Amino acid sequence: MELYDLPHSPYAARVRMYIYARNLAVDISAPPGGLGSDTYKALTVSNKVPILNNDGAYLAESSAIIEYLEAQFTDGALGPADPWARAQQSAMTRYIDLYFAQALFPLFQQLRAAPRDKAVVASALAKLLEELLTLQRWYQLSELQPTSALTTVDCAVIPVLFYVRTLAPLFGVSEPLAATPLLTERWTWAEQHAVASRVIEEMAAGLKAVMSGAK
Repeated sequence: MELYDLPHSPYAARVRMYIYARNLAVDISAPPGGLGSDTYKALTVSNKVPILNNDGAYLAESSAIIEYLEAQFTDGALGPADPWARAQQSAMTRYIDLYFAQALFPLFQQLRAAPRDKAVVASALAKLLEELLTLQRWYQLSELQPTSALTTVDCAVIPVLFYVRTLAPLFGVSEPLAATPLLTERWTWAEQHAVASRVIEEMAAGLKAVMSGAK
């Protein structure tokens, strides 16, 4: 199996984190022909990363890829065995994809705007704080409370927290997790975790390369 990946993508990062944590025999490489190329577009209906190449069959969407790997390699799975707890983890990941991640997009857009729209930035930062509080509430559910082990939920949370901590200071918010101590604690834990910190470093290097190339 092979994962088509870009280091700075939070969606690709979650799958890499999962693969590293499970020590799965999955090769990781850039999209064939490059993202947006006709070669890559021909592989699936999605022209995004990540995509899992399973012997010539292609699977898009990070959540679906992790669900497949969880089902395919059951020994040492990161998700809970209990169906209800597993469903709660799936629901939290879906929340991140549909709502939390969307709160970051206006800041990405304003990052290169000249001049920046102060009203848009203020609204985006307020929305981001609101979603951080909601994300913390998810982590407070009994089935989702953090432990000393890396879970599939962490694979989704840590990459988006990387972007929260990277983007917010560029707009004057030096401690974006200050109102969410549980998220602060989990981020601190991730920085010390061998697999999570590896992915954080990969994302930082990947984002730096993208931003340097955009200048």
